[in-house]
Amino acid sequence: MYALKYPELHNPFLESLVAHAPAVIYQYVLHANGREEFVYVSDYVREIFELEPGAIELHPELIWKRVHPDDRQSCRSAMTAAALERQPLHWEGRILTPKAGLKWIQITAKPQKQPNRDIVCYGLITDITERCAKNRKQAAAGQMESEQRFRAMFELWWT
Repeated sequence: MYALKYPELHNPFLESLVAHAPAVIYQYVLHANGREEFVYVSDYVREIFELEPGAIELHPELIWKRVHPDDRQSCRSAMTAAALERQPLHWEGRILTPKAGLKWIQITAKPQKQPNRDIVCYGLITDITERCAKNRKQAAAGQMESEQRFRAMFELWWT
């Protein structure tokens, strides 16, 4: 937990808020030399990514390995563009986890340039798998309804 790493920031309210938030709360740094680092990753990363927070802080590439191969470049591009342009990041894409398999996530972050030219991003990662599944079902139902109407019109016209 952050307080263990930075005891001067100990705040029971904030610790409780972070511990119970249904999202990954993180601080990511893109250093001026190109090195990247997750300074902090909340425990909810276990739920979404099936990874340990400490492992990600030591090995940031573990997160990238979970991003679906077809989405990896768009995720990196979106994060880099947001960081360099200092614009909020909003990205949705897929990850692959060992137990749960395919999941959809949404990343929202706000970058901040530091005097040493590092860029610090403060962000949230949420699991939107259920919402995406619901949207796909609604789209499929809408398509089926449209096809049924077309068939009915076709049958009326040709009979």
